[in-house]
Amino acid sequence: RNSGAWMGGFFGLVQMILWIFWHEWWVLPVLGFAVGSCTNFIALLVIFRPINPINICGYNLHGFFLKRQAEVSKCYGKLIAGKVMTAEHLNKELMCGKNKDLVLALAHKRISFAFDKSVAPLKQGPLSLAVPSTVERALENMKKKIADEIANDMYNLMRELEPYMTEAMDLENLLRTRMSALPNADFEGLLHPIFQEDEPKLVLVGGVLGALLGFLQIRMF
Repeated sequence: RNSGAWMGGFFGLVQMILWIFWHEWWVLPVLGFAVGSCTNFIALLVIFRPINPINICGYNLHGFFLKRQAEVSKCYGKLIAGKVMTAEHLNKELMCGKNKDLVLALAHKRISFAFDKSVAPLKQGPLSLAVPSTVERALENMKKKIADEIANDMYNLMRELEPYMTEAMDLENLLRTRMSALPNADFEGLLHPIFQEDEPKLVLVGGVLGALLGFLQIRMF
């Protein structure tokens, strides 16, 4: 906040001096565009630069996000765990997403394996002699029916487990601790790409707003 005020004041002073000595109608809009663009560009730059602290006359220059790595990590972990990678979203993606058939096939396979394991004593040893083939066929049909019903209702069953999933994953705390421990370069490489795509737009918006203010100043003076 303070750095923005200092930059704005400095550029505004330069703009005022140029306007006094160069009184053309287009000067203020052009200077406004330049000042707005430069201000936003510098503001975006100092968020992540310099990556490593640089001491100049007793003052440490360090990217604002990097200087507050612990605070940013805490906010980022809370945002991702609470809004993006929630148990509900993960469950929906697994059970209703493009790979749902693979997930359901795996669930069907594991359920069948668990059933076979539970009835294995009936098919082995002395008991195997007492189990007729009709019972074996009935067990196979039962296994298929149980596996089909559980797999088909897997999404609703998993919904009941979402509170446990959230607690077991503890994603917010995991992200916070891991991100806080990252080296400066790795932390910058993780977060900066999120903003890079929109940085030119933000610089342009600053320039356009500066130009509009320049036209407004002309109307006023």
